[in-house]
Amino acid sequence: MTYDLAEFQRGIAERLFSACPPIAEGTAAGGTILYQQGRSSSGKPQRGVHHGAVFAATRWTNIFDRGNGWLTGDPISGPMTENFGPGVENVQVELRASLGRIFTHTLYWSLAATGVEVAAPAGAVPRTHLAVLRDAVDLGRKLEPSQAPATAKR
Repeated sequence: MTYDLAEFQRGIAERLFSACPPIAEGTAAGGTILYQQGRSSSGKPQRGVHHGAVFAATRWTNIFDRGNGWLTGDPISGPMTENFGPGVENVQVELRASLGRIFTHTLYWSLAATGVEVAAPAGAVPRTHLAVLRDAVDLGRKLEPSQAPATAKR
């Protein structure tokens, strides 16, 4: 994306790169990610989400497998909170397949691979890599139980 940290940080500040939570317009405490984009037929101002706020309505979970350079783990992955903002949840897993831990970048969704969460919350049993992925995309709708399909009444 850039060649140095200062250039990257400038890109975040100028909304060339997305952050989570999005960078608010204005530096005051009342900054917003909304802007006026016209008026309704009644003349009321209409507001829209700024184009740089692509993660305004997104839960961003970053699953990564840190190895020791280019040989083991996923050399493309890593923690993202420091650079992209505190809205990013980092979850580290350790993946293994038939070749062990060699280049695991394509194993996050693999049923043939084995993987485990590296730092599970205190008192929790570490999840498998697939359980981490399912929780990240909320396939079980754990976060919004009201979204469960309604049963038909007769």
